[in-house]
Amino acid sequence: MRYKGKTFNKERQHQDVTDALDDLNAYDVKNWLEKLRDNRVNADYYLEKVFNLELCKKSVTFSEEIINSIEDI
Repeated sequence: MRYKGKTFNKERQHQDVTDALDDLNAYDVKNWLEKLRDNRVNADYYLEKVFNLELCKKSVTFSEEIINSIEDI
């Protein structure tokens, strides 16, 4: 991924993206991405956790907000 001519390091790309969002003052997008990442980590690594429909709906909403907001960055 590239931002301002910078190629993000594959091992740090998540952190690099959130740092770039800080530079752009896109704190809402950063927050939504972090929440989605937390949900994904829980789903991938904590298989005994129960996820409810409301959490799934929130994740969809976060995703939609991110997609809509990226166009404004």
